[in-house]
Amino acid sequence: MAVAERTGKVLVKCHAACEQDAVIDALRRLGLWSSAPQRDGRRAAPAVKRWELRDERGEVVAIHCRQDRSDGKQMWWELPDGTKGLDGRRVETLPLYGAERLRDLADGAPVIVTEGEQAADALRAVGVAAVGTVTGANVAPNSDALRPLARLVPYLWADADRPGEPHMESIALRLDGLGAAARLMRWPDAPDKGDAADFMAQGGTAEAVRALMDAAEPWEPPNAEDGAALLDDLVAFIRRYVVATDAQVEAIALWLMHTHTIDAADATPYLSITSAEKRSGKTRLLETLELLAARPWLTGRVSAAALVRKIERDKPTLLLDETDAAFKGEKDYAEALRGILNSGHRRGGVASLCVGQGANLDVRDFSVFGPKAIASIGKLPDTVSDRAITITLKRRAPSERVARFRSREAFALAAPLLERLEHWAAAHMDTLRDARPEIPDALDDRAQDGWEPLLAIADLAAGGCWPEQARAAALALSVGADREDDSLGVRLLADIRAIFAERGMERLPSAELVTALVAMEEAPWGDLRGKELDARKLAQRLKVFGVTPSKWRAGEATARGYLAADFADVWSRYLSPQGAPQAPQ
Repeated sequence: MAVAERTGKVLVKCHAACEQDAVIDALRRLGLWSSAPQRDGRRAAPAVKRWELRDERGEVVAIHCRQDRSDGKQMWWELPDGTKGLDGRRVETLPLYGAERLRDLADGAPVIVTEGEQAADALRAVGVAAVGTVTGANVAPNSDALRPLARLVPYLWADADRPGEPHMESIALRLDGLGAAARLMRWPDAPDKGDAADFMAQGGTAEAVRALMDAAEPWEPPNAEDGAALLDDLVAFIRRYVVATDAQVEAIALWLMHTHTIDAADATPYLSITSAEKRSGKTRLLETLELLAARPWLTGRVSAAALVRKIERDKPTLLLDETDAAFKGEKDYAEALRGILNSGHRRGGVASLCVGQGANLDVRDFSVFGPKAIASIGKLPDTVSDRAITITLKRRAPSERVARFRSREAFALAAPLLERLEHWAAAHMDTLRDARPEIPDALDDRAQDGWEPLLAIADLAAGGCWPEQARAAALALSVGADREDDSLGVRLLADIRAIFAERGMERLPSAELVTALVAMEEAPWGDLRGKELDARKLAQRLKVFGVTPSKWRAGEATARGYLAADFADVWSRYLSPQGAPQAPQ
């Protein structure tokens, strides 16, 4: 095929005698043809490449769009009616690109699975049967999307980059569960990030592709990983470098496994890594997590625009350091960061940014869902800490010893653990997606959402004591005073309940209740912006909960104060029950 420019027109000639329109259509599918005109001497906006995803009946279910701009690659989804987004549908449930063509293949026929649509198009252009994944390398299609391959012989062609092979390993594992024996293709001397499209662009032919298929090796499933033993080894690795309580280290180990199985979860608990002072091990814990988490991104201050784009594009495990400085700094940035963290704990959470320039300015929603560990001195904002498991670190005592963190040595020790994590996650993803673990009633609704995927992992690792240990950790870290102290209002309700219980009274005069509150040594009521709590301020703070003072006769006088019965409803709504279940011993 030859392409030439003459007098402002592009002429296409195919030496195989194909019609010009057919050649142009093929070039458009490969993203190599744009008919966008230039206007007023200005460069036209880059062409948008569009790939239609069809189900087995041939009906379009979604359209994957890509625009290569000067400021980077932009990708988005559209529905057949032009609506942006997937309307709540998860990308791993979408059909493979080209899945509708599989019905024309005979049972046992070979078919290549590539990462992405463009690579599949490049193979199909030379007559090789191929389909493409549409999830990106960080997410594997689920079993239903892969089911049309079960009667065929799938050849998996991974991109030549770090996520490429694990992506295809995950697909091979799921195909194995469907009864399909996958084969792994290798392109010797592939350039960095090279894929099937690059292979064809460098002179590849159908015969060369089939030679790679002939050399492909059957995929062998990894040995079944003992989940309990893996969790135990993760705990030992964390303890090598970090001093923390049993409950904290166990929660961190479960969370690390959760980062590798995030595709099976609808919510994710953040890790809020806090301390009272510097040099308490927060950054060291983040460095330890970086060695074992899925797609880690350890960073400090980063712009909100870069943050949301990176989260959507790479789906990293965000390890965010020195967050207290960010929240105390520039107001606009602090609010943007708070919004990202508030939305990102639940699947479907987005942050909205302006994109484009001039007349092309638009507002776009970016997905910000994903696991995050956030280090700070002191508490995070209430709305963020409410979505987190708090890991409070202290400076090491002279008697507490940890190994010196040498990067190369730590990396070598972590590498086999990371490989085991990836294999375990691939083998159990579908099981975790359907898991409904029993969750302690003492956890509030937000804590139940966060702990659910961690408890599901613990139950799946039932070869040891992890189901019991995980629930003990949940109760220790997410129930009680530490959890309830999320706001002054909730703290006030808890302290009033403690005073009523201590005195065994059914009613207390306002003055007596205020005096008792101010006398509580570790409570804030003796210094609220430089002033003590008084009866008027107490009434104001309780009014928002629907609790107001009452009057009753006290001998010849009239007393004004509060009845314990008036608090019963708000105590049940905002506080864990008195005598809440203790963590199992």
